[in-house]
Amino acid sequence: MSRSSVEFVENLRFLCAHFSSVAEVCRSLGMNRQQFNKYLNGHSEPSLHNLKRITDFFGVDEYEITLPHKEFVRLVRPKRGQVRETQLLEQLFSQIDLASGESQAALAAYSGTYAAYICSPVWSNHIVRALTTVSFDGQSCLTKSLQRLYLPGGSRSMKVVQKFNGFVRNIRDRLYVIEYEASSRDLASFTILYPSHRRQLQFLTGIMVTVASGGSRQPFSTRVVYQYLGKDIDLRREIARCHLYPVDSPDVPEEVRSRIADRSDPARNFLLAQSY
Repeated sequence: MSRSSVEFVENLRFLCAHFSSVAEVCRSLGMNRQQFNKYLNGHSEPSLHNLKRITDFFGVDEYEITLPHKEFVRLVRPKRGQVRETQLLEQLFSQIDLASGESQAALAAYSGTYAAYICSPVWSNHIVRALTTVSFDGQSCLTKSLQRLYLPGGSRSMKVVQKFNGFVRNIRDRLYVIEYEASSRDLASFTILYPSHRRQLQFLTGIMVTVASGGSRQPFSTRVVYQYLGKDIDLRREIARCHLYPVDSPDVPEEVRSRIADRSDPARNFLLAQSY
């Protein structure tokens, strides 16, 4: 059994422990109990289809379920099959009637994984590199984002990891993204993006409005750039690259930096709401 398979078994058992029985999990999943037991015992690995069914049910990402067990337990908060908050947000958006079926169909060109770059007032001389995946679940265009707010080599206690879920609408060549922080649910963001060129989607540029995750939770807006990475990527490698970078870091593409950062005056990288 491979190392990732061992971690999968441990993590799956941990998730199942949050339910009254394995039988309850199988009934809720609509999955054969005998087959599911093979996954729990490490005698068989799920197909990609069944793996997605399992991770969607528990509310975790597919890459997370093979993380080292201690890290998995620290980062993941299992859910019990509750209604996705994104569904509720989508219902609200549809009632406002801002998007048609045609504009939703246009989103197919944007599916894939992006490196998302923003500036934050909490780290005024740095750029945050996050990871965002745009995918479809039926007719819904959804996002999953990961932010790791720390500098490489820094104190473990200072590491902040945030995961966001959201959905996307396309309205006249503009993408509207609404996301919420998945575990604490006390943070949301609203982003409007547009492609640099109509037929070239390598970079999406726009504005994000959200709340600082630390200190006074002050509302702010910042420029944001999504850099398209592709649909088939080395997810672990890209996650490892997600952290804080100094504004002048050579690891931040110059085309990205020129779109979001003012190196002469970091205070101009974002707009803070007035304090009273």
